[in-house]
Amino acid sequence: MTTRHKALLIGASDYDEPGIRSLPFVRDDLARLSAALTERGFHSAEVAESKRGITLNFVKEQVSRFLREAKRDDTLWILLSGHGQHYEGTDHLIPEDASFHVHPFASSCVPLDWGKELNETAALRVVFLIDACREGIEQDSMGPAGIEGWSRRKREAARDRKVAYVYACSPGQFALFVQEGETVRDGTDIGTSPGESFSLFSRAVCDVVTGPPHAMHLAELEETVQRRIAELHTAYRKSRPLQLIRVRTDAEKSDFAVLPGPARDVSEHPWVRAVADHPAWERTDPELYAARDALKELCVEQAGRLAKVYERSAAALRDDPWHDGDLAKRVHEKIEFLTSKLAKDTQLAPTEAAMLALLPFVSQAFWAQEAARRIAALSGCEADRTPEGDAFSSFIQRYPRLDRRLRRLRQTEATDESAHHIRWWLFHRWLLQQPEVYAPKPSRNSWDLRPGDRSIRRGCAMCCPVNASSATSRTSAPRRSHPLAPANSPTTSRSPPVPSTSTRSANPSSPALPRSVTHWPSTRSTFLRWWPSTWASPTAWT
Repeated sequence: MTTRHKALLIGASDYDEPGIRSLPFVRDDLARLSAALTERGFHSAEVAESKRGITLNFVKEQVSRFLREAKRDDTLWILLSGHGQHYEGTDHLIPEDASFHVHPFASSCVPLDWGKELNETAALRVVFLIDACREGIEQDSMGPAGIEGWSRRKREAARDRKVAYVYACSPGQFALFVQEGETVRDGTDIGTSPGESFSLFSRAVCDVVTGPPHAMHLAELEETVQRRIAELHTAYRKSRPLQLIRVRTDAEKSDFAVLPGPARDVSEHPWVRAVADHPAWERTDPELYAARDALKELCVEQAGRLAKVYERSAAALRDDPWHDGDLAKRVHEKIEFLTSKLAKDTQLAPTEAAMLALLPFVSQAFWAQEAARRIAALSGCEADRTPEGDAFSSFIQRYPRLDRRLRRLRQTEATDESAHHIRWWLFHRWLLQQPEVYAPKPSRNSWDLRPGDRSIRRGCAMCCPVNASSATSRTSAPRRSHPLAPANSPTTSRSPPVPSTSTRSANPSSPALPRSVTHWPSTRSTFLRWWPSTWASPTAWT
């Protein structure tokens, strides 16, 4: 059965209660997103409206109906926009008819709990997008104390059904919006118009929907929406901390399809283009062009795999204030600059060109992956304790000043981001000191470097025919203290051997090769085994 994508958009904007600020831009947000989803190929993108307003009963009725009428294999989007609160363990959307005269106030709000309806719906995938909290609500004594941002909660889903809740902000944060009088920084163009008013979250979702038309999974949606929110936040000079979206689901995000479209061509990824177009490839010896082309093809393929690894890991690190998503790009540009400064007659071995082209992206993907694998160490919940978490807690005590400050922040229940930033900084210091990170184990490479990859053998054999016969044997390769040390030169030497055109390989049919080429890592296992442990060295990337 063909998958249908359908959306239900509900927004509370005109509040009856004088103490609750109205949100006039919500209608425009929903209209804009509805048009974008329809253009994207959604079967329908309904904006729910009622003459009586967006009331408690209306919201519950519309969501229940939408889930009940779904067909098998449908993918549903349900956007709920308006003010929100967390009360006694349950998240709520505040409808337009909510009143502070009702006690408790939460009883006049919409609880975000459709467990029964979710278990009965025929839909295959359901995505709730919660654009709530905004700038918060100033509450008088008649309402419940302490309205908070959206908190963590369990989702219910049937065995074969995928359900996700995408929150506009983290607990204790505000979902921000732009008012009509706000302007972007001088010289900044981010695709918005003067005088517009909109929610950062809803606008970011809309911009992602109208972006590249390829199919998108939940992990990519999360990453791209967060990146767009950051762009809008910076452009409009928001004083409040950047809101960090939250995605709660029991399903694998990378397998959770949320947007229709053709399969994404991995060659479009900037990392792939950067590796393919690196000027180092043009610096190789003309006699080795066949080897260069084979190795370049391999490196482009690996860049695509690395990009997938990095995107998946970066999504898990979305809360990391120290994560620099542009690091690999900047290093790549610097290496290109340095390559352009080489003497005109300087020639590189194909393996040297491969290192220069892939080096930044291997490092970025590797460290992001290692951080994502150990992110559970940051959990402060007693129920989620792990050996790594205990080790990290002990590590924090080695920084007594920061440890004391964290304790004071916990005692005072500070609401700023100080503790968050400190813990993440310490986490990166701790990660650098984990011995297993530097263990050269090929099985740890999630980009799936296959031992039987013939293209790797061919490329390396053409570069180094003198050792081609040992392409499948690790023990036959000369023993070296460092993978980049030439086989017949002292390991302490900092200079590569001088090229010698008189040196020929053991294979009489092979062309003469420079000595520096014949002694570069020759086999697939030798060439690729040391990527993580060598290229991700903390001395080079701190």
